[in-house]
Amino acid sequence: MRLIINQKYFALRDRFMITHENGQPAYAVEGKLFSIGKKFYIEEPCGREIFFVKQRLFRFLPKWDIIQNGDTVAVYKGKLSFLTKRAKIVSKSFGDITIKGSVLGWTFRFFDQSGNQIAEVSKKILKIRDTYALDIFDTRYADIIMTAVIIIDALYHRGR
Repeated sequence: MRLIINQKYFALRDRFMITHENGQPAYAVEGKLFSIGKKFYIEEPCGREIFFVKQRLFRFLPKWDIIQNGDTVAVYKGKLSFLTKRAKIVSKSFGDITIKGSVLGWTFRFFDQSGNQIAEVSKKILKIRDTYALDIFDTRYADIIMTAVIIIDALYHRGR
């Protein structure tokens, strides 16, 4: 399954649609306008909330809570590494997912607990606005992988 993420060039808060390759809406992302730390909702196009994500502040390494129906179902944890971007999603619901990124943070690969690659995301380079192509090889992980990609964008590709 391939998803395309096209963010708006300028907006007061993050609000954009994530589409399938054919242009059909797959997810909607909406950030909170006034908050301490980044917070956003990931929803189905019909408006049903999938996850609420909030950044934990005052950490040496990035840490984000992924919340579903008021319960924390996963935690995104940045890892200390030299020259590459690394992270892990710790979850009892989805299993642990390892994330390995390139030096510049333009390509990230996602691996399940067994070491099998389950997804890959690449940032399109010669674009005015942030554009990503996300290939998900195991659709059971689609929601959590999409959430991780939005967190990665907030960490490495945001000037605002």
